[in-house]
Amino acid sequence: MQLLTVINLLVPVVIAGFVALARQGFTTEWPLTSKLNVLNTMGPQIYPLEVGILRYVLENAKQGDASSVINTFDDYCWKHPVMSVGDVKGSIIDNVTAAVKPTVAVELGSYVGYSTIRCARLLTEGAVVHAVDPNPLAYAVSTSLASIAGVSDKIEFHFKYSYQLLEELAKEGVSVDFLLLDHVKTLYRSDTELALSLGLLKKGSVVVADNVVCPGAPEYREWMLARADFHTVIHKTLLEYTKSMEDEILVSTYLGPQS
Repeated sequence: MQLLTVINLLVPVVIAGFVALARQGFTTEWPLTSKLNVLNTMGPQIYPLEVGILRYVLENAKQGDASSVINTFDDYCWKHPVMSVGDVKGSIIDNVTAAVKPTVAVELGSYVGYSTIRCARLLTEGAVVHAVDPNPLAYAVSTSLASIAGVSDKIEFHFKYSYQLLEELAKEGVSVDFLLLDHVKTLYRSDTELALSLGLLKKGSVVVADNVVCPGAPEYREWMLARADFHTVIHKTLLEYTKSMEDEILVSTYLGPQS
C-alpha cells in the first residue's frame, strides 16, 4: 500500500517534469536515463541506501569523530539495514583488532567502509588498513565516510578485486597481521588459500570471517575448522541489524606451517 502511494505521488511529478523539459527543448538529445536523473535531482531525490547513509551521516555525525560516524551509521541502518557488519558483530571484531594490534590489516569487501572505519580508529600510529571493493558507488561512499570520520590517513582504499589486492601486496613484500573476510562468501576459502600461498600470512596472523552462517560460507567453515595450522574460535552472534537471525564469526589464528 505504501509503495502504491509513493508511485501515485511520483507519476504526476515525473509527467509534469517531462512536459516542462520538453517545452524548453531539453529532451531532444539526452537519453532517457539522463532525463530521469535530472527529474529525480530536482524532484523526489530517490537515492540508493548507500547514498542515504552518507546523507544521514553528513547531517547528523560530528565531523572528525569516528565513533560519532559509526553510531550515526548504526542509527540509520537499524531502520534501513544494509550489509555492513553492524554494531553487534562490530564489537566482536573491535575486540579482535584491539588484541591483535595489527600493523597491516586487510579487509576484503569493504562495501561502504563501516568496518573499515571501525578498524582504522583502533589502529596504532603508522598502521594501515587496506580496504578493497570493486563497487564504484561503495568506493565513493566509503572514502567520503572515512574523510568525515577523520581516519583517511589510516586507510588505503582499493577499487579492484580481492585477488588483485592480495597479489599486489605480495609483490610489495607485505605481511598481513589481520585479514577480514566480508566479501563474496564463495571466495572466502580461495582467497585465504591465495593469501597463504603468497606468503602474506605469518605465524600469529588472524583471519576473521563474517556471515559464516547467514547468508553462509559453509565450504569455508568446514575447511577452516578442519585445518591443523589454524586455531579457530567460533563466535555465535546475530546477522547485522537483526534481533533473531543467527550468524557466526570465525576468528582463526595462523599457527604457521605444520610439519
